[in-house]
Order: sequence, then C-alpha cells, then structure tokens
Amino acid sequence: VKDYLSEDGRQPGMSSNLFCNRARFTRAWVGCFNVKVWEKAGGCLAPFSSLCSRQNDRKAEGRRHASSSSLTASKHLRCHPQRSFETSGASRSFSIQDAEHAMKINDLEACVKILSELSSQHQFAMDPHAQSMLCTSLIWLNRKEMAEKTIADAVSRGVWKHAMQRPLRFFPELDSAPFPDPSKFPEVQEGLHVMRSLGEQLLEEMQTDVFLCKGHTEAAEGLQDPGGGKWTYTKVNTTGFFDANFPSVRRFLLGLQKQTKLRIVAAGVSTIHPGCNIRPHCGPSNRCWDMHFGISVPEPSSCFLNVAGEARGWREGDVLLFDDSYEHSVVHRGKLPRTILDIIIVHPTLHDRSFSLSEI
Repeated sequence: VKDYLSEDGRQPGMSSNLFCNRARFTRAWVGCFNVKVWEKAGGCLAPFSSLCSRQNDRKAEGRRHASSSSLTASKHLRCHPQRSFETSGASRSFSIQDAEHAMKINDLEACVKILSELSSQHQFAMDPHAQSMLCTSLIWLNRKEMAEKTIADAVSRGVWKHAMQRPLRFFPELDSAPFPDPSKFPEVQEGLHVMRSLGEQLLEEMQTDVFLCKGHTEAAEGLQDPGGGKWTYTKVNTTGFFDANFPSVRRFLLGLQKQTKLRIVAAGVSTIHPGCNIRPHCGPSNRCWDMHFGISVPEPSSCFLNVAGEARGWREGDVLLFDDSYEHSVVHRGKLPRTILDIIIVHPTLHDRSFSLSEI
C-alpha cells in the first residue's frame, strides 16, 4: 500500500521520527509489528549491501534506544511474515524474499549476508530454499572453498542427498540423474518420439515464427553473467500472445499433449545470444524435468549445456532431456543466437498423482 505525504510532510497519527518532508513510504506488516519503509522523493535507492551495514549499526544503537529505532531500507524491500524474523533490541527483519531480490539485482554480498544470518536459525539451516540460494551466491562470487563447505554441511544435515542436486524444494523419495535415461520411463520415451515427429513437420514454421516475433522479453531471473550477451525467454500458453506470435509452437504443444501422457507444467521460447553465459544454478524442484527442443541451433559445437559437470549440446529438431534440479549452466561461444523450446514436465513417477502446480 503506497501513501503520499501531504505538502507539509506530515500525516495524522504519524510519529515525529517516521516522517520526512515530501517523502513517500510503504507499510509492510512483519509478524506482530509494523515496519515503515520510506525513501526521500528523488533520492537514490541504496544497494542492499549498504542496507545490511546500516542494519548492523542500528542493532547496536537499538540496545541503547530500542524505543526509537526503526528499520530503514529501499522501497524494494519486501517483508513476509511467514519467513521473517526478529532480534532483540532494534526491530529488524530480513526474509528469504529479500535475499531473492538481492540475488536478482546481483547484489551477491548482501544475499550471502542475509542468508548467513538466516541460517543461524534451525528452520533456515534445514530449508533447501535458503541453503540453495546461499550456495549459488557463493559460487557466483567465486568463493569455491566456502561454497563447497556450505554444500557439504547441508548434505550432511540431510537438506539434500547429492552435492550437485540442490533445488529450492527437495523431495528425497524421487530418484533421478542429471540426464535421465528415457528408456526407463515409457511415457517419456514416447514423448521424445512424438516431439521429434512433430519437429519434422513444424520445424521450419517454428523457425519462421521465432524470427518474425517482435515480442521477445529479456529473461528476468538474473541468472546470466552481468554485461554478457542477451538472454530472452518468452513464456507461452494456449491463449493470447501465444496464439498470435507462435501458432506453430501452439500446434506442437497441443500435439504433444494429445499424443502422450506427459504432464506439461510450463513452456517457453528461450534464445541466448553470443557472449551470454548462464551461471551455475539449480532449478526450483526435483518434481519436474526439462525437455529442450532445438528450434534454431546454427552452431552446435559453440553452445552447450553443462549439468552436474557433464556437457551436452543442442541440435535442431532433436530433444535434450535433463533434470534441472541438478546444478547446470550454459555457455555460448558462437556468433549466432541459439533458440530452443523449453518444456517443463512433471516427474514421470508422479504423472498419475493429483496435485496443484504450486505444490511442485
């Protein structure tokens, strides 16, 4: 909820230490107390790393003046009661969502600081979500020894079973491999056959649709190396933008749904441009697998996917199946864009089980 202060800078019922002239503020309820977060109009947003530093300063100050201390942060700080925490003295709260935002804007130092502090509490030390982001941030910061130790400690605590498989949500009863063997799963084997058959019919049309589409959007996950090549990811579905821009992709997916038992969770057209490197990371859940259908791969030997230390490339009209809950990355060393259709399916051992997508 956003409110704007009146011209004289004051609002009824607002204490004197929680207003500033011509400022704007938002309110977020955290636990049982109200945190006011404000920013001076026209001012610059402070980076998360500086916010963390300010938080430590306020912690000491709060021991002496707890009644007058408050939390200062940028307007992008989002607090959620279910994952927030308090400390004695100054009112202070960081959450998993704050770490996610810091990671998304590439403020990795702040992300590590927030998650390290959260991990001092048992519920976060055993939380795959928090531990996965912490390990990934350390890897991106090239702190190899610290990352390896953090991963090993998490595995020893039972957060995950495998050092290279670190999803945000982990279900240990599901067996898998970085590149699963489709012959062990008849419905997956059938799906691969159908995809290749549909590709023979629609590949040229899909290439044309992708080339002509002007609505590709920059991938918003923040996984690519800053300053590198562009990565676009356009989510597709059976209505609206999908129909208008990717009719061939629509027919491809509908054909796959009709002719197989695969449960498709989501799909998107993914294009990485020369110089783009997608940094090592793990997918959100081991309840899903990824199927990549090659639409346009002009330089197969210059662009490849690395999953748990094993590198494989894409080929036009062919399918690459992998479990993205394992650590994976992408390197593009060529001179031309590479485009694939990314299809996320439910783990084949769960295809008869009824659950909502939010449970995946």
